[in-house]
Amino acid sequence: MKAQSKLSGATALAALAIAATVATGAAAQQTQYLFTGTFLVTAASKACKNMVGDTRAMSYGTVLWGMQTPDKVAKPGMVLVNPNGTVVIVPTGKTFKAAGEYELTQVDRWNGVATWTSTYSELKFQPSKIDAATTQVTITGKLTKLNFDDNCTVTFRAVGLRNP
Repeated sequence: MKAQSKLSGATALAALAIAATVATGAAAQQTQYLFTGTFLVTAASKACKNMVGDTRAMSYGTVLWGMQTPDKVAKPGMVLVNPNGTVVIVPTGKTFKAAGEYELTQVDRWNGVATWTSTYSELKFQPSKIDAATTQVTITGKLTKLNFDDNCTVTFRAVGLRNP
């Protein structure tokens, strides 16, 4: 697992702005489908039981520009926003699977930018294949260490409608 790293707020926001505009090589050839909606914590382990019922604005993209693998393939990911901060979740590999490892980058008013890796499981997309005809996506699963606590695992449901 990566160690937590911190940058100043201004540096972090500048870095995110630059990363969001990067789209080169093979990534520029990928099709992006973007869905916006709500992320809801439906259950949680004892360490973070207070998170049950928490909602966050959610955007899910089949491609998040600026989140490329070393061979310039852009990754899918979720962006979660609430009044306390913003979280970007991307798989450590090229795509999400039923279970695996994810990288989370959090920007908040207390810590600036922090990045860490952890695991996800029971991840399901409905529909399982997203294409040009998909108008809505539902994502369910479990995320461990969503709040940088190794003992915290949340179960979630996210629903998003397709952006034109």
